[in-house]
Amino acid sequence: MEPKGHEEIRVLEEVPEEDTSIGWFHFGCSLAAKGKLAEAERALKIAIEMQKDNSLAWSILSAVLLSQGRETDAEKAGKMALEQFPDLKMTWPKLRSIITSQAIQKGKDWKNPRKIRIDATDTTDWSLILKKLASNEELLEKVESQDEEEELSDSVEITTTETTVNNRKSVSMESDSQVDIHDAKASYRSAKFWFSTASVHLNKSEFDKAEKAFERGLAIDSENGDALLRFGTLLMRREVYDKAEEALRKAVKYSPENSEAWLQLGICLQAHNRWQESSEVLKIASEKNPRNAEVWVKLGEADYYRSMYQDAARSFLRALRIQPNHKFALFYLGRCMEYRGNETHALRIYRKLLDLEPDNPEILEELSKSFHRLGEIQTANRAKTLAAYHRKSKADKQII
Repeated sequence: MEPKGHEEIRVLEEVPEEDTSIGWFHFGCSLAAKGKLAEAERALKIAIEMQKDNSLAWSILSAVLLSQGRETDAEKAGKMALEQFPDLKMTWPKLRSIITSQAIQKGKDWKNPRKIRIDATDTTDWSLILKKLASNEELLEKVESQDEEEELSDSVEITTTETTVNNRKSVSMESDSQVDIHDAKASYRSAKFWFSTASVHLNKSEFDKAEKAFERGLAIDSENGDALLRFGTLLMRREVYDKAEEALRKAVKYSPENSEAWLQLGICLQAHNRWQESSEVLKIASEKNPRNAEVWVKLGEADYYRSMYQDAARSFLRALRIQPNHKFALFYLGRCMEYRGNETHALRIYRKLLDLEPDNPEILEELSKSFHRLGEIQTANRAKTLAAYHRKSKADKQII
């Protein structure tokens, strides 16, 4: 059995034991009580997504948002709680006043963040609200004891991790029993959970972690066309094209009506200059969604790079009917006109493109060459100057 890495163990520690609405709710409450407000917000939103009529989760989410100064979002969450539980007979301003005075515990300084009080045993108005909103006594009991349970869980997890690290110093591989602890923990996760986790990592540009999360989810739900599409697109972004093609071929198999899956497969094939195959795939994409300008641009490119300039020009014109200022469509259409001997038309297209001031240095440099070939030296120099400017600008951004 393959040992788990530290990063994978850490990801597992950042999620509840049970991938259910109640599991995420309890987890969110614990995080809120510890002052981990951003993490608490995410957990509570997942709980609500799984069970939208959870008025207790809405109220605590409202407190979390209010503690961060997000008045508008807090009001929306608070009103959802009040709408779902009209027996409270309370307005938002009243609930807001109770939350700000009784539910939010301010930190002593910047090192100690604000925390949310979640205690239904007290006699404050906030505690009474929690009691009324809770669906049963068992739920309340779990909310009240969550902090203590989490602290105990954390200490056990830290001890387990430290023991594993120490054992690695003396032996070459973890024992099966150590690994099974993490395997058992991971077995509670659903495919939906792993796909959601992948999205979180993608939003943070944590691509390695996103890839692992997608792989875990697809191991459970291998025919999820949407997840396969997102996974394949991620792999293309990382230039892992063989693996991306495999994922995208499965995506079109299980979601054959999804034009985006066909488009991305076509783009993937173009990365290896497989223009004929790409053209066949992109024609299917155009049939599924003829109003997608990007499909026509890529289909035009597939014909352009096979020197089929007339067919390519038709596709670029289709793209421009949908998106008149599409810079790549204009550039390639100009090239098609130039290569077919229609220099006057080509120049008109190139001038329009330059007036749009594209920020792509490669396009600008090619424009400069075209203007030189067609005898427009002054315009060629303008394009070359813009190319140098944007290339330097991009280099400066990468340094920053």
